[in-house]
Amino acid sequence: MRIRGESNIETGKQEKFISLPPCYFVNLLFCYFLIFSLSYFSFARDRQIITVLILEKAAAANVSSAGVIKVADMKTGLTRRLAPGNSYPVVPAQGGLKIRRMEFSSMIRLMGGGRPVRINGRSYRDTVILKKENGGISAVNELGVESYLLGVLPREVSPKWDREALKAQAVVSRT
Repeated sequence: MRIRGESNIETGKQEKFISLPPCYFVNLLFCYFLIFSLSYFSFARDRQIITVLILEKAAAANVSSAGVIKVADMKTGLTRRLAPGNSYPVVPAQGGLKIRRMEFSSMIRLMGGGRPVRINGRSYRDTVILKKENGGISAVNELGVESYLLGVLPREVSPKWDREALKAQAVVSRT
């Protein structure tokens, strides 16, 4: 890569290169494209699930989403749906967890159907597992590698970086 005003060793001449100002959004979009193309065109797709602890032994949690939330009780198999746009308080109950008047066992999975699920106002991709632990509520975000990278990569790199550096970071982050 040559920068503006660098001399060419072969000819000994000072060459001038026109460089456009950095286009932050284009580099960021390129980075997203790279993540998705690596996952889409990979012959051996990685089905790895990443778990991230997002809440630990809290007294309660508020759940919401712009879409319908499917709640699955992980012990009984019971499923319920929560209407979009509402905030639902989740509290520990005698037998497990309680969302308004609905009672569940001690572990439930929240699925936003393609829309992020919000826990205490913060959005999470894919699914969130709520578990009653020691009288409190813990939450774990379960997500695939691509969803994880979509959230993490923009925080690890700067759109000011060279395009090759963005490519390298996307590859390194997947391994």
